[in-house]
Amino acid sequence: MSNQLHEADIKKIKFLTNISHEFRTPLSLIFSPLEKSLREFKQIDQDKLYERLKLMYRNTMRLLRLINEFLDISKIEDGLLKMNVGRGNIHSFIYGIIDAYSYLSEQKNIHFRYISEMEHVNCFFDSDKVDKILNNLLSNAFKYTPPEGDIIVRLKAFSINENNETDYLQICVEDTGIGIKEEFKNKIFERFYQIDSNEMQASSTGIGLALLGTDFYLWGNCDNGK
Repeated sequence: MSNQLHEADIKKIKFLTNISHEFRTPLSLIFSPLEKSLREFKQIDQDKLYERLKLMYRNTMRLLRLINEFLDISKIEDGLLKMNVGRGNIHSFIYGIIDAYSYLSEQKNIHFRYISEMEHVNCFFDSDKVDKILNNLLSNAFKYTPPEGDIIVRLKAFSINENNETDYLQICVEDTGIGIKEEFKNKIFERFYQIDSNEMQASSTGIGLALLGTDFYLWGNCDNGK
């Protein structure tokens, strides 16, 4: 019994540690532009300040969504988490997420790029799920990519018919970080899984990729008309 209680305590501590790591990225994305704005307050123009305020607002909302995400764990366990699909421009949506990392890339001296094959592509997708998944990938990419490294997000279109219309899209996140060893790759879809390794101190956490381990389909009826 004492061994079981000890193991339960260790799991609780590990879980709380994981949550703390998960909050680091959005907090740093709020802190960096705030610090810069305070430092340059007497010289900064209103347009630049407005853009930074928008960035801080987006990441404050992300923190709120993150809290709600942890509250939704029981729904995922019970299979009650529902899709909330709407139609929108996926390119613009992704760009909004990408833009939130611009200050972090500058702060960490990382070359960060977004490459899209199109600028106008309307399709049905769950914005909340895409936001969680992409932020999970980017958060880990920035954790493990060293200074002067590269992080690239690509939006690709694919067609399975001869009419060359867009049938589905692919979001790729590439980086020059340390990567994941082969024996751990089958664990990346597990919620809050933490690699116990000296070379990955800030191991990945969160629900993010676990959403892909469910019956979750991202795209449908894409239209890349301008």
